[in-house]
Amino acid sequence: MANMMQKIFTFITFLLITSLANANFSEGLKAIGDGNYEIAIHHFEKSKREEYKDDEKQIRAINVFLGIAYFFAPDHIDNDYKKAFESFSGADSEQDAIVSNVLGDMYLFGVGTEQDYTKAREYFEQATKYKDNEDAIERLIWIHLKGLGVEKDEQKAVEYMLKGDELKNKHAQFYLGLSYELGWGVTADKDKAIEYYKKSSVNGDIDAKYRLKLLTGKLEEDENEVKKMLSDGIDDELAMRLFRTLQVICTGKYSYFNI
Repeated sequence: MANMMQKIFTFITFLLITSLANANFSEGLKAIGDGNYEIAIHHFEKSKREEYKDDEKQIRAINVFLGIAYFFAPDHIDNDYKKAFESFSGADSEQDAIVSNVLGDMYLFGVGTEQDYTKAREYFEQATKYKDNEDAIERLIWIHLKGLGVEKDEQKAVEYMLKGDELKNKHAQFYLGLSYELGWGVTADKDKAIEYYKKSSVNGDIDAKYRLKLLTGKLEEDENEVKKMLSDGIDDELAMRLFRTLQVICTGKYSYFNI
């Protein structure tokens, strides 16, 4: 959480230096940086009602920050996640991959709304139309591998793995290694599996390094390891990356806003 707050503070500084924000919006940003989410919510809501009440584009932008404030707000604020979901829903998901990813995650895990795999998939598919789409591709891989709201389709999952490989996504490359090792949607091919595990390993994936050692005979097989990897580990991995897209918003790399 401390690391997240530091990223938010860095992003706030970036915005304040490079933009002429109105008073309420500026105060809202400062409050997020200080961890005063109730105050941030107050200022963002006031900014929407007063300074930008007739500017739909800016209101959609403010809704992203309002969603962040509600998401990280303390427990005594009623319906935090529900209000976060409502705020993100009021942002411009059709024009932005990050917002689409956040809404997709909320539907995927049932955070702030009813769990709905179909809507989650639709938001992730929408996100893949834009540049910042690696998270969406990872989600879609597992949606099709596990049949979440769709018929299980290993070949479709492999298609998304290949798109991830084009982006040098280490997780997609690892999944490709598993696919060729275990015959998911492709013909099993040990050499291909090693090829993708090497690519993923170079990009820092620990599981790929483990599988690579197994296939090259440098490590003995743990008979429970693959079963664990293909069952509970999938959900654990997704859960750990829940709302990673929010971190992108808080780095200064996010250029959507014009406030």
